[in-house]
Amino acid sequence: MADFKGFIKNRGVSLYISLIALVCGVAALILYAVTGVTAFTSSLNYGLIAALVVGIVINVASTILGEKLLKYAAYAVYLFALLQYVYVEITYIANVFVSIDGTSFSASFIMTFILCIAAAALMFASAVLAKDYLAGERVKKA
Repeated sequence: MADFKGFIKNRGVSLYISLIALVCGVAALILYAVTGVTAFTSSLNYGLIAALVVGIVINVASTILGEKLLKYAAYAVYLFALLQYVYVEITYIANVFVSIDGTSFSASFIMTFILCIAAAALMFASAVLAKDYLAGERVKKA
């Protein structure tokens, strides 16, 4: 139990931000999986699902290991997932902006978009605020 308290104490605010980013990533994945098929998108995009899953896995690994480079990698993957989401939904976005049939943005689209942005932004903040716990070990080994 003392080791766990030390683990939490040593990670600082970066740990909490990473965990919030993890929750946002998982929520975006679940929300997209449930509401991703629409009149404009006939099937789920497995590239987007894979990007979110990889981002979540890297996020968990970076949170456990405390590796700063992994946090930046998770940020990049979450950012790719956001761009992939926009790419997948581009016909829907264009339809809303052109207002062809009076369609407006759905709550699920807005929430998935916000959750993807939040996961990427929070992971970037976590990476910036993180200490690189493995840097000392790399220097000693070199």
